[in-house]
Amino acid sequence: MKFVKILVVAALLLVAPTAVFASDSIIMNAATVLVNGEPVVFQDQEPIFVSGRTLVPVRGVFEAMGFTVTWDAVARSVTLTRYDATVVVTQDSGDFSVNGAVYALEVPAQNFNGRIMIPLRAVVEGVGHEIDWDAATRTVMVTRPSNVYAVGTIAGMGIPGYADGFHAQFNLPSGIFGNENSVRLYIADTYNNLIRVIQPTGEVTTLAGTVLPDDDYGFPYGAHADGAVADALFNRPTDGAIDSEGRIFITDSGNDVIRVITDGNVFTFAQGFNKPTAIVYAPCGNLFVADTLNHAIRAVSPTGEVTTIAGQLGEYGFYDGASDAALFNAPMGITVCPDGRIFVADTGNHLIRVIENGEVRTIGGQVLLPSQVEWYETYDFDEVPIGWFAESFLPYSYSAAFSIPVGLSLFGDTLIIADSGNNLIRTLTIDGVSTTLAGTHYADHTDGTLAQSEFHLPRGVLVRGMNLYIADTGNNVIRIIRL
Repeated sequence: MKFVKILVVAALLLVAPTAVFASDSIIMNAATVLVNGEPVVFQDQEPIFVSGRTLVPVRGVFEAMGFTVTWDAVARSVTLTRYDATVVVTQDSGDFSVNGAVYALEVPAQNFNGRIMIPLRAVVEGVGHEIDWDAATRTVMVTRPSNVYAVGTIAGMGIPGYADGFHAQFNLPSGIFGNENSVRLYIADTYNNLIRVIQPTGEVTTLAGTVLPDDDYGFPYGAHADGAVADALFNRPTDGAIDSEGRIFITDSGNDVIRVITDGNVFTFAQGFNKPTAIVYAPCGNLFVADTLNHAIRAVSPTGEVTTIAGQLGEYGFYDGASDAALFNAPMGITVCPDGRIFVADTGNHLIRVIENGEVRTIGGQVLLPSQVEWYETYDFDEVPIGWFAESFLPYSYSAAFSIPVGLSLFGDTLIIADSGNNLIRTLTIDGVSTTLAGTHYADHTDGTLAQSEFHLPRGVLVRGMNLYIADTGNNVIRIIRL
């Protein structure tokens, strides 16, 4: 921790009992704050200068640094949570903690006009960022140094198993989901047959399901039972989606159904699928499902009615064209654009497709002719068939081709793709330009820079704000990339 002459203090935009700053004069609009070169926009409290110190509202600053900010009115404490750090500051205390280690503040955390004040420099440096002060322009500059990891692990010990808490264990988690307003992450813990939650503090809890004894392959048995969340049984849940009413829908792949979690209970919502793998909630109110072994994209209405919107039910292959004539091969990923376009990871064909205006077309991957491929049956971890996949006789171009693409999520107009067979996280623009965001092709668990990081069969991806969350299935962990 550096000792400095100039102290920058941050104000938390949360209501607290108001303290009085003697009779000091206060200068409003006292400073500009930049985080990684971008100005922070303050909603209702501009920076001020009082008693020789610059005070800055903390919420905008720390959210721009990738933290979730929460206030405990009983303890009068502020908690800042990010994948690599949990910071706790308590009003009127001269100390703060980072991941449990206690450090001294140059002044106690204070209060101004109902806003909690904390020494910004001490905390910023405590979480590994750099902070500078330009006295001439009265500008605070917060930057993320290049040696701070771009890829981190936020949950999971890397060992298959089941455990809740801060040292959680997963068993081949494949889906990660949450709505735009949720501060929680939901995980389809596939081979534990559970739906798990990562709380803002980093603690993992179980939302629904029960772990049964192991089968002959060493994985817990799956089953089907509706009822209270603690008693419900799933069979290889793979993904989930949350609708506008807060109901949670699950692709219960091994049971060939869609389940719903609502009001503390689990119900079977829709049937007639064959290994449904991915699901997304659309603004129109429908759910869209990648019905993997039916090789089709299905729609589920708010009342549970199921229709086919693209593909020929039960027929696999490759064909672009009218939605009812198009052919898919074991699609395992799906997401929707606000304008209604539906993007599909056509996993068995190693392609990214889009459904738009009643047509299906390919926007990413190498389209192969029948003479260039042979078909091979592919199995999941417990030897359950997941489809006949196309294997090319041609040399692979990693800049253009995908290998078993699964999870999809949108970051603006760019698709984020879990390129599972390549152990990579890829991007694809709507113009069809693909790049590698993170990973090295090698299957391993390595945090670090984007170029150094390594994954093992990543399947689920979820963009929330400036964070990309990844279900790193083969490593049994949940990862994060700061976009």
